[in-house]
Amino acid sequence: MTVTMEDIARRTGVSQVTVSRALNNRSRISKETKQRILKEARRLNYRPNAVAAALAKKRTLSLGLVIPDITNPFVAEVTKHIESTATENDYSLVVYITNNDLEKEDASIRSLMERRVDGIIINHSRSNTPIQAIMDLKKEGFPFVLTGVMEGIETDYVMIDLAEGAYQATRHLAGLGHKRIAFLTVDYGHFKQDGYKKALGEGGIDFDESLVIRCRPGLVGIEEAIGKVLAMQDRPTAIFGLNDFQVLRAMEVLDNLGLAVPQDMALIGFDDVMFASHLKVPLTTIAQPMEQIGKMSVEILLKKIEKPTHPPWQVMLKPQLVVRESCGEKLR
Repeated sequence: MTVTMEDIARRTGVSQVTVSRALNNRSRISKETKQRILKEARRLNYRPNAVAAALAKKRTLSLGLVIPDITNPFVAEVTKHIESTATENDYSLVVYITNNDLEKEDASIRSLMERRVDGIIINHSRSNTPIQAIMDLKKEGFPFVLTGVMEGIETDYVMIDLAEGAYQATRHLAGLGHKRIAFLTVDYGHFKQDGYKKALGEGGIDFDESLVIRCRPGLVGIEEAIGKVLAMQDRPTAIFGLNDFQVLRAMEVLDNLGLAVPQDMALIGFDDVMFASHLKVPLTTIAQPMEQIGKMSVEILLKKIEKPTHPPWQVMLKPQLVVRESCGEKLR
């Protein structure tokens, strides 16, 4: 038999309004009365009617999440924290995976809007390429948060300072004496390259455009990039990679060619995913606070749902260099 607030009110001798205030932690009720009501609710095994609550607030109690690639351990870890934080706040999560396809990202966002989720978290896959669906969310005042950035739009976001992370990685390699540092990047987003160039300049190293290797998405792109690095006449002695997952593949490619890390090639990754410290050669990397990113993106989205006209909440988190063995420092 379902227990209602009316049942609790009858057994405690108070009104249903008072019971509602106690159960929803509202003011205008004495501490003693509140404790008596909560005790009776526990004794009766009372469970709130989530459907009724959602209808009363005109909400679905569901959030959307749009991500580019669930096979990337960083994305998977952040998704785990988004899901757990949503659950803690009595929200379910609807996930769409775009496989780095902008058309699919656009369609996924529109599908979530049609499903009437209360808000959407978006890991936009191309920071320098706007998509119309995100512009429409902004125009309509639909609550959404980016875990990252889309240039040209002022909105809520939680992101890591990518330029600072790249700066720390490049400065560390330059400090170890590396003058030829290959930088693996993609065709979109300039943040990491800005940090890379800043560190080179501070280290008195000229920027060489040929050392900026643009990669296709996926592991095949990394194999091609490593091939380009090794084919250079004046071969680099260090590589700063896109992310830990792809740097792991770079390690495998180098190993298959009989090249040792870090003796023949120093490597630094980005993310500090779970496996980074457990490799044959533990990976030096730039750590992202994945739990913070996941939790804060949900918390900001819930604030936006409650206050849709509030100025954008924008959080820039700091990265941290984690030195292990792949960069070569410990060989010194």
